[in-house]
Parts: sequence; C-alpha cells; structure tokens
Amino acid sequence: MRSFIFAALVLNCSQLFAQNYPKLLQKGKYEKAWKNCHKQLVKDPNNIEALYFSTFISISPKSNDLFNPFKGHEYFQRLNDNFSALRDVKTLERLADIPITSLSIKKLQDSMYYNGLVYAQKIKTEEVYIEYLNLFTKAPDTLRLQARSEEHTSELQSRVDI
Repeated sequence: MRSFIFAALVLNCSQLFAQNYPKLLQKGKYEKAWKNCHKQLVKDPNNIEALYFSTFISISPKSNDLFNPFKGHEYFQRLNDNFSALRDVKTLERLADIPITSLSIKKLQDSMYYNGLVYAQKIKTEEVYIEYLNLFTKAPDTLRLQARSEEHTSELQSRVDI
C-alpha cells in the first residue's frame, strides 16, 4: 500500500513538475526552468518535455545568457528523434495537453532556424555563419542565403581589418 501511494505521489509530482515549465517561462524565469529541465535530463536523457523546453530556452533570445540556438539544435535533434519514435497513445495525449505535438515541434524548429541566424548575426564572425550553415541544413533557403551573404561580408570585413 505504501509503495502504491508513493508511486501515485511521484507520478502526480512529475506531471505537476512538467506543467511548471510554461509557467516559469511566462514569468521570465528561464534560469530556473533550465535547471529543472537539466535535472530531468540527468534522470532521463530522453525526457521529451525536458528536451522540448531545453530547446525552447536555448533558442529564445529572451533567455539572455542561455541563448544559444546551436546548443538548442542538439536538444532538438534528440527531441525530434524521441517524439517521432513515440507510439504510446496515453503519453502522446499527455504531451498534447502541455502542448507538445508534431505541430508545436515544427514551430519550434522554425524558430530555431530563425533565431540561429539572429544568434549568428549577434556574433558576426565567418566561423559562426559557417556553423549555422552546417548545423541548419534544413533551414529555409531564404535564411541560408542570408547567412551565406553575411558570412561573405564578415569574411571581407576580417580581411579589411587585418
């Protein structure tokens, strides 16, 4: 009986914990949400909710020092792989309540591509544009062309500065 109560408590706490990510982010508490995500990822590296929100935080310019879409790409790859492999209907329904769905993951991916370019523009080095182009091979052509153009501009600028 005690183990049943404990299991029910743990299950309820984990569901409550997952629902706190959006609330923390709405309050601008990116650092706290980030720490919570990583606690979950230590326990379960394939935790879809933690991967989703780690990606979200990494690609959000509002996350300040945590803003790094290149790192977010790593989380996104794992998120996408795990979500694509998911077949359990109850888990999919629970994730949809958050909402984590194929549509929200696609929107997250689009934001990652766009904010990846914003990140590269912030750093403005030839190397960061090359990294953008190498990481985000499926980004829309307009973003990739802009990154390529800015890569050449930063390359020319570095030659002028020498």
